[in-house]
Amino acid sequence: MYDFDDISGILGSYVNSLDIKSKLSDARIFNHWKEIVGSEISLHAKPKKLKEGILHISAVNPIWAGELSAMSCDLIIKINKFLGYESVKKINVRADLKTSENILKK
Repeated sequence: MYDFDDISGILGSYVNSLDIKSKLSDARIFNHWKEIVGSEISLHAKPKKLKEGILHISAVNPIWAGELSAMSCDLIIKINKFLGYESVKKINVRADLKTSENILKK
């Protein structure tokens, strides 16, 4: 008689190894950005990607990039509080957000 593993156990182990649950939870940063940071910030900056605990944010201009960099500790606390665990350890802000206003100026 053969000793087969239960397919649900195999699939469960595979899904856990992909760390999908935490990735889906981290995606809430992008889906709830305005709720997390407020209307004013969400108009001038957007999260770009989260990789290895570093949240990359695009801002509309260097002034906003500087302001967000200065606020990074507060933003990290807000984001992690929203998620309920420490996901973001560092924030990297760049002034590279393309908006219709920026495009019209060119």
